[in-house]
Amino acid sequence: MNSILFLILRRLRRPLILIIVSFAIAVLGLTLMPGLDDKGQPWHMSVFQALYVISYTATTIGFGEIPYPFSQAQRLWMTFSIYFTVIPWFYAIGKIITLLQDSALKQAIAAERFGRAVTLLQEPFYILCSYGQSAALLAKALDHMNMRVVVIERSQNRLDELELTDSKQVIPHFCGDAMLPDNLMRAGILNPHCCGLVTLTDNDEVNLAVAIAVKLLNPKLPVVARAERDDIAANMASFGT
Repeated sequence: MNSILFLILRRLRRPLILIIVSFAIAVLGLTLMPGLDDKGQPWHMSVFQALYVISYTATTIGFGEIPYPFSQAQRLWMTFSIYFTVIPWFYAIGKIITLLQDSALKQAIAAERFGRAVTLLQEPFYILCSYGQSAALLAKALDHMNMRVVVIERSQNRLDELELTDSKQVIPHFCGDAMLPDNLMRAGILNPHCCGLVTLTDNDEVNLAVAIAVKLLNPKLPVVARAERDDIAANMASFGT
């Protein structure tokens, strides 16, 4: 959640600054504009009164001359403030629309949802790194045995195929690199309900990197890794996989 909030604030930093600056200038100017009270005496708005008027005017909620009818100077300044503050708002709205289509934000939200789904698992589960043909068969077999499965896969197309399967239970999945420790942590390698991890990618070096990372993060977790080369298999065996 912190990464999502940080990303949003970083993307919206400039429009937020522009909104704050434009509001500050509009409020300050309105407090300096001379007006008349109900007795015809010179009167100036307080900062709070000016902020209140600018807030409901700039956000297009409404408009009203309070607490007294505005003087010509105040009306002139309000006319300027309306156009001056609306530009940052439109800029911010455009940035928000762009942000909703930002791939980095979508990835951060997907990672957060995946981590939350794994955390909510209260029964034994296995982690599958990749969802190729062999991993898909293994996931199906585990599902028929009423064992929960969590999947990390770099290919979104394969995950789309996973979503179309008729599994008994929902399989939490995430499109990401299983070699990254953060993704392994999200997948639940430290979760007490995790029974083990199986990495079946078609790259021996990737399988080795995943196996080593898991053993460094959680030495007690059983790891099964695919290896076609003897030297890679020996290296894996030296780490207890």
